[in-house]
Amino acid sequence: MTEKIKNPKSGLGEGEMVIKASGGGPISFVSGAKGGYLYLTNKKIIHETIFGKRTMEIDIQNIGEVMVGTYSMLLMILPIMKCVHIYMKTPGVKYKLNVTDKIGWMMAIKETMKA
Repeated sequence: MTEKIKNPKSGLGEGEMVIKASGGGPISFVSGAKGGYLYLTNKKIIHETIFGKRTMEIDIQNIGEVMVGTYSMLLMILPIMKCVHIYMKTPGVKYKLNVTDKIGWMMAIKETMKA
């Protein structure tokens, strides 16, 4: 049985469809990982809080590279946690995403970038 992928509570743009969705969120060095839900659409990556407030959007066309790597937070001595790193085409701009299926998300984002 195939599981139905839910849409963001904040809605989608015209011609936009969800490709992958799961619990997770962006990671900050100071505050750590935000809870909520991540959505990969054919146009962007969206983060929503559990109440449906959109807190982040990343346009797929502006992504330069995606990989799985390590990260650290303020109270961690060694960067031992893994996450999905998204490097934008704009130099110095990057995002880190905390998701369970790191490889699956990385592959799905790369496939979406090719489309």
